[in-house]
Amino acid sequence: MKIIYLTLLISLLSACQTTTVDNGNADNTANQQAKNHQSSKSMANQKTKGNKTLSPQQQSDLWQRITMQLNPEIDVSQQRFQDQLNWYKKHPSYMKHISRRAQPYLYYMVEEIEKRDLPLELALLPIVESAFIPDAYSSGHAAGLWQIIPMTGKRFGLAQNSWYDGRRDVHASTQAALDYLEYLNRFFDGNWEHAIAAYNSGEGRVQNAIRANARQELPIDFYSLNLPRETQAYVPKLLALSYILQNPSEFDIEVPAIANEVVFERVEIGGQISFSKVSELTGATQEQLSQLNPGHKKWATSPAGPHYLLVPYESAPKFTLALESLPQKDRMQYLYYSVVSGDNLGSIAQRHQSSVSELKSTNRLKSDRLKIGQELLIPQAPDFVVAAAKKSQANKKAISGVTHQVVSGDSLWSISRKHEVSTSQLMQWNGLTKNSVLKLGQKIVVKPTSVTASADKGQRNYEVVSGDSLSVIAEKFEVSISELLKWNNLNKNHYIKPGQTLKIRI
Repeated sequence: MKIIYLTLLISLLSACQTTTVDNGNADNTANQQAKNHQSSKSMANQKTKGNKTLSPQQQSDLWQRITMQLNPEIDVSQQRFQDQLNWYKKHPSYMKHISRRAQPYLYYMVEEIEKRDLPLELALLPIVESAFIPDAYSSGHAAGLWQIIPMTGKRFGLAQNSWYDGRRDVHASTQAALDYLEYLNRFFDGNWEHAIAAYNSGEGRVQNAIRANARQELPIDFYSLNLPRETQAYVPKLLALSYILQNPSEFDIEVPAIANEVVFERVEIGGQISFSKVSELTGATQEQLSQLNPGHKKWATSPAGPHYLLVPYESAPKFTLALESLPQKDRMQYLYYSVVSGDNLGSIAQRHQSSVSELKSTNRLKSDRLKIGQELLIPQAPDFVVAAAKKSQANKKAISGVTHQVVSGDSLWSISRKHEVSTSQLMQWNGLTKNSVLKLGQKIVVKPTSVTASADKGQRNYEVVSGDSLSVIAEKFEVSISELLKWNNLNKNHYIKPGQTLKIRI
């Protein structure tokens, strides 16, 4: 059985050149830790239920499969561990919500962790990181079930663009997170406490703390290190979850069973395809597809890939067969557009609910320059998106009021500062995007008519569509997730659903 060395003795680490300690200190620490181990063993002998005649993989409940492979040796005497244990005791319904949200994803994660012969405690990490909310987005810009920051995502090959964010892709982010954790475990010579702490605060921070203690001949176990407050609580949170799962009779905490069975299958799709077409071919709802594919940010997959989707397991054979006979023209809806005088990529993208990057990618354009008469291929969203775009465009055309004539050196930012408005307001009032190029003499509306202005500066209602999440909507309107939560009286664990109306203040 895989063992997570959560209380690794200092003497076992003495071979590490960068984390050596005095032998006397190591012996004292080892003796104390041995006592702690004996104590934790005696307190962890009440195992969970489950059929002991079956292997972990044969259990009917996925939680039992995990629990049977957890390490029972936890130093329960640590106050930080007890603090986290008490939090879970005070919130006995928390694991009910976790089980519900984890159901689509946990089986896959457990399978991948077992394939790599890694500790099953790692399957609990998304509880600590994101509470199994696939659209979770932190103030530090970490995203997805594994809460991967942009830099780490790039480091482990996760694409991040206007179409797709690999950090939110269930398959890709799990592979990247496990790659990172394996790297950290090697980096810290097999010490999983150090590795998991580094997943939260970075290997450099943890390594510096170890070296600082070693220089002062202090213990270098996790609990002895000077780490950020969040990291100090991070590892104990994980250990508390492990302990609760192993000792359910000590706690009045219900952990609803999750079927120990495959939920989805990864299917190669060979190119871009709209989610409405995928729904038609699989029989799955767009909400189900969005739940399994939160990395895709729009109504279709990215033209640049990755060209695979996760679909309900029972739908995979039907979907694979249907793709083989699906004509290329039926994968997406396109519009042919002929460039006219005054057009630029920004204005065309705005009119067709697209973006400059999408147009350049679809048409393989190397620059933003267009020629009159040039034909562009524009991906078309489903009818309900097109209707919304037309309505939005009609509203924009109706805007009038005080204008600013662009002069040399002007930018949206400088104009917004001069007229005490935001760049997002200027873009909205003038049908511009971040990539729009201002021209000399161009007139920019900086103060709409009173009727329009009062509506714009106040509340705008937005109807949630399939594939939306709070982070996607926040990015779309250039507001923060916390503002969306505040304006709509939501909490961070709230699910939004297609058809739901949200208040947006711009």
